[in-house]
Amino acid sequence: MTFFETISGRSRSYAAQIRLVLAGCALTVAMMFIVPLVSATIPFPYSYACLLGTYWIVYCIPVSLGCGGNHPRVTVKFAGTRWQIVVAALAMPILVAIGAGTVNVGLGHPELIVLAIAVGLINGPLEEFAWRRPYRSNGRGRLRFESLGLLIFTCWHVPLLLVSGATYDFGASGLLGGSFLMGLIWLLMTRATNSIAWPAVSHALVNIVAFIPLFQPALI
Repeated sequence: MTFFETISGRSRSYAAQIRLVLAGCALTVAMMFIVPLVSATIPFPYSYACLLGTYWIVYCIPVSLGCGGNHPRVTVKFAGTRWQIVVAALAMPILVAIGAGTVNVGLGHPELIVLAIAVGLINGPLEEFAWRRPYRSNGRGRLRFESLGLLIFTCWHVPLLLVSGATYDFGASGLLGGSFLMGLIWLLMTRATNSIAWPAVSHALVNIVAFIPLFQPALI
């Protein structure tokens, strides 16, 4: 058995899985070169926002539209969700906010807070459409293939360590370990609900509370 599981011998499923993996790997490699170039020309945190915008355009949107799949259906619905899922979805951003010191951020640069909120609101849901949904849909519920997607999702954060001016809590282990752990929780939420609704909400809130302190110190 391999990570690439075909269903009923259909080569289209296999091809979609290959495209997803290659796209994720290509993204990671390309961003290793793009990040230093952008960081050298645009001041932080605007460089970070520009890099994420590039990521949305060249990876998230094309993958969401081209590899999203439709079977098994992964819906955007909230109805009938177990309360444990809701608690987990909302607890994650609270814990991240406490760990990142978001509540201690001053209002010296409110424009950066607005930028962090805007970027988080876009990035969180878009990543769920570009990572959790395609890997679940094209993997036909195979945890093994979804786990591969989680590893590639974690790896794509490696280039973000090269962003000039960005300081992450606990350094590389905080960024990569946090991405893996939260990605795993969102993966399990998606499997439990067959929906990316609560993972998308949780992801957006986590990004917001993480980006606010990340962006704010830059120009203080």
